[in-house]
Amino acid sequence: MQLLGLVIGLVGLALAVGPVGAAPPQATTITTDISFDFPSQGTFTATGPICSSGTFVDEFIAGGGSPDPTGSYAVIVRKHLTCDDDSGTFTIQFHPQSNPGNPSTFVESGPWAVVGNSGTGAYATLSGHGVFGLVVNGTIPETGTETFTGFMQLD
Repeated sequence: MQLLGLVIGLVGLALAVGPVGAAPPQATTITTDISFDFPSQGTFTATGPICSSGTFVDEFIAGGGSPDPTGSYAVIVRKHLTCDDDSGTFTIQFHPQSNPGNPSTFVESGPWAVVGNSGTGAYATLSGHGVFGLVVNGTIPETGTETFTGFMQLD
């Protein structure tokens, strides 16, 4: 009887504590300095639940555009980010779009999301999403600054 009481007590305690949850989403900003040589690559700085700096390389997935005078297009790109502090890697997929509806400050803008199961090390369970914009610097070779804002969490 005492053993049964102990087991019931431990089960009750476990239910009262509840499941261990994921960390709450944190506001995140990733700012890149990108060179558009093939493949596009560069460095980044970041805030949020990820490392503060690192390097990246872009992988073009698909895309297309319209021959109309507006020069509208949309593509899919995966940005593979590697942290300088060796804490891990992660990948975000984003959809650069150029169209008359873009904010006037950006050449391209669109949504982004962390690619599930793409992270290593501390970022193996990373998730998140948001929006981004690109400002081109007008240099040769062409360079720019991307700003990704949104939320990330370690599940």
